[in-house]
Amino acid sequence: MSEKNENEEVVFGKEPLETPEAAQEVAVVDEPQEQIAVEEQIENQVDGEPVKRGRGRPAKKLVNAIREQRKQGIMIPDKLYFAISEVAEICGVKPYVLRYWESEFKLLRPSKNPSGQRMYQRKDIDMVFKIKKYLYEEGFTISGAKKKLKEDRKAAQGEGTGASKEMLTKIKGELSDILKSVKK
Repeated sequence: MSEKNENEEVVFGKEPLETPEAAQEVAVVDEPQEQIAVEEQIENQVDGEPVKRGRGRPAKKLVNAIREQRKQGIMIPDKLYFAISEVAEICGVKPYVLRYWESEFKLLRPSKNPSGQRMYQRKDIDMVFKIKKYLYEEGFTISGAKKKLKEDRKAAQGEGTGASKEMLTKIKGELSDILKSVKK
């Protein structure tokens, strides 16, 4: 199979497998790859500890962006859909708390993608913030928070109804004026 020739090079058949020049070329090519590996290790550290990538964990860049926006006072990143781990990071609660709140509050129902993962939208995140405020800051129980959310929803619908009626009567008046001018 393999033999050693007089220069102590391992040969397969009659050709040497690796010459000293080829070994140096490989070493030169490996240096940038080693540098990339070191840079990846540095990038994968958050607060001095390596990030363990697991299922459902948000990307490091997104977590850092969320933390940076939180420092600036901006709470929700500019995205359409958020994973449960991202919402947990934004709102400051654990994912299991969010899943429990979904079972308790009918108003909090995030959609699911084809693989079954929860996909929160901005309205869902706003609802999480309201629930968190009622439960943690104002001291409501779960049933009290449900009642308060229903009251808030009815009040918002009531305000919209009055404004909607005024808008519709205004549009109706404008349309009747247009119809009169067309008939002339």
